[in-house]
Amino acid sequence: MITTSSTLDLLAQMRLHGMRHAYQTSLASGALEGSSTDEILANLVHAEWEERQNRRSQYLLNQARFRQSAALEQIDFSANRQGLNKANILQLASCNFIQRGEHVLITGPTGVGKSFLATALGNTACIKGFKVLFTSTAKLLTQLLNDKADGTYLKKLNQVTRHNLLILDDFGLHPFQEADQLILYDLIEDMTHKHALILTSQIPVEHWHQLITQSTLADAVMDRIIHNAHRIELKGDSMRKKTMQKH
Repeated sequence: MITTSSTLDLLAQMRLHGMRHAYQTSLASGALEGSSTDEILANLVHAEWEERQNRRSQYLLNQARFRQSAALEQIDFSANRQGLNKANILQLASCNFIQRGEHVLITGPTGVGKSFLATALGNTACIKGFKVLFTSTAKLLTQLLNDKADGTYLKKLNQVTRHNLLILDDFGLHPFQEADQLILYDLIEDMTHKHALILTSQIPVEHWHQLITQSTLADAVMDRIIHNAHRIELKGDSMRKKTMQKH
């Protein structure tokens, strides 16, 4: 005999949690009364789809390893925040730049919100279903250098560059050693054309070439980073300082 309880149990066993919750809620509220079979089925399927989308988004957000919570709705677009164009940011929020394999370069002095903006864009990308990784540039290069020593470099490099969007925070904050420069080239080369990068840096883009001592390698890296990139140059007072003053 088919009962409501047995149906709910089967939905749970089949891991149709969105459908189960919607069915249970509809029974309790009486929402099923007067609804056609097609309407009931459509509502249950829609609930299951939303549940799976939300679970995937949360999984991608957890895997992205963001250091802070940030959303586009939290960005302050007030007039005193120079270089922050709302129309441009909303255009990037469509994530079309990821699909086109374009890069975003966010520069400005410390505290102006570079990492926050990068995280907000990354957060939006996760919600839209893209695989994102947020990491300190220096930390990632150090990890990959260690991977070279134990023979797992190519495997680990592939794990990093398979992300749809790689966010390298504090690019150029520490000098690039010779070994770092070769790894950086591998990263950029593997990401270019098929995936997207967001780079944040205190150093203006026009000085990035000087960060790499090998001129030929510097030319190759800069050509891949800067070509067809979206550039955001933030100016103004430190947002951290303003936040501390409020408290």
